[in-house]
Amino acid sequence: MERAASAASNMDLSVALLPSIPVTLRVKSHSEANVVYDVDLTGPSCTCPDWRGARSQLPNGSLTRCCKHVLDAFGRLEPAGGWPGWLGAFLEQGWKPHPRKRWFIVRLGSDFGLVSVGGNDWSDVFAVVGGSYERFGYNIPDLRWSYGNEPPRSDEITQAILGEAHGRHERTSRGGLLDRFFGR
Repeated sequence: MERAASAASNMDLSVALLPSIPVTLRVKSHSEANVVYDVDLTGPSCTCPDWRGARSQLPNGSLTRCCKHVLDAFGRLEPAGGWPGWLGAFLEQGWKPHPRKRWFIVRLGSDFGLVSVGGNDWSDVFAVVGGSYERFGYNIPDLRWSYGNEPPRSDEITQAILGEAHGRHERTSRGGLLDRFFGR
């Protein structure tokens, strides 16, 4: 727990990376009785088939390296004050990201928004509303927010999403559904 607290207090929330925590935990399978996987939070990595088949080649620290078991492991190590900023919201939602999601940070005044593109038509957005982070969805081909529910500063976030999807953001898009959709 001390290692997690130290990692949480030293996180740079201006970069979309998971903290590296030198610990390995055994996590039970969600779907198979008597099956346990080893989760190492330095990469992170997991011995499950999903992680080995779809996530092992992703860069260390990538949020997309999170399978269900990695999310569980981070949950078991949550510091007393919670995970900071967007990381807490990302881990709390407990939904493993599509293996081709790319994550980036959008500066929104004094806050940071966590945003994804790739893998499907939807962008995941974690933005501050009233002092805490909430999750939003933006459909790129339809140019609309899920259920009409927009986060504060949605114009800035939309511009960043479309820039990333079109390859005009700092991080360029390579391969995948969005590239095919936008004819690249």
